[in-house]
Amino acid sequence: MEGKKKINKKAPTNHILGENLRLFRKKADLNLIQLARKLNISPQQLQKYETGENRISAERLFEISKILNISLGNFYVDSSGAYKKNNRNKNRSDILLENFSRINSEKIKKYILDSTNIFVELGV
Repeated sequence: MEGKKKINKKAPTNHILGENLRLFRKKADLNLIQLARKLNISPQQLQKYETGENRISAERLFEISKILNISLGNFYVDSSGAYKKNNRNKNRSDILLENFSRINSEKIKKYILDSTNIFVELGV
């Protein structure tokens, strides 16, 4: 199977985590070598995570989420939106708080807080 990606069919979660890891790494404008150095692992090991060939431990995934500033839950969203479907069971305030905590800009956070205060004052 030269040239084809190996997918461990027994562990599809590894593939989902790997695809999302690659996506978030690229969004953070990091190449394999840069992120591997931050994680103190080889680029080959990181590539195996991204292809789903190797399992990512909970500790490693937590470390990656901190480096990339991504909520852990985002790593589990597959292309069908399976995680998002499970979000319906979450309390709206939990979802709002989770999303708010992922915003990096203090200016935007202040804008959101000011806006919600206005809505409350208006009784909307």
